[in-house]
Amino acid sequence: MISSMSNLFRYNLKTSEQIVPLGQELKVVQDYMYIQQMRFGTRIVYESRLDVDEEETLIPAFTLQPIVENSIYHGIKPMEGLGRILVTAREEGEYLIFMVEDNGAGFAPASLKDGRCVRKGSVGLKNVEERLKLYYGQDCGVSIVSSPGAGCTVKLMLKKHVVHRETE
Repeated sequence: MISSMSNLFRYNLKTSEQIVPLGQELKVVQDYMYIQQMRFGTRIVYESRLDVDEEETLIPAFTLQPIVENSIYHGIKPMEGLGRILVTAREEGEYLIFMVEDNGAGFAPASLKDGRCVRKGSVGLKNVEERLKLYYGQDCGVSIVSSPGAGCTVKLMLKKHVVHRETE
């Protein structure tokens, strides 16, 4: 657990690159999940399914971990029973599609507007969305599907092969 925490702190403090290989981002998620599994025990299961090359696929740093963290704290922590988190990645035309799905508590559609979270306190998710729009443009970003008792799915849509859009 100390090793996983050290890896997280090191990634947080020493990652100067804004764009990293997916494998590096997933390693952070795995370290984070290891710590959470120590806390929740066998009550939480994490899985990833990738239909992309994790070393060739680039993603902004700190994109997936905040969403997985939301799944735990807002979805799985308040529910009883086994919590599952699944992270998937695939190509779809000119886009990369990432999904973070959980079977947690979910929340009412009233908390969503046009597939985006409007609940107070969702700073991490808003930060991820703003960074994706900055890097990839307005046609990329975050969408959410959720309902009470049915879990939550967060979909990230990024353009392939676009590293950084210069801003003036």
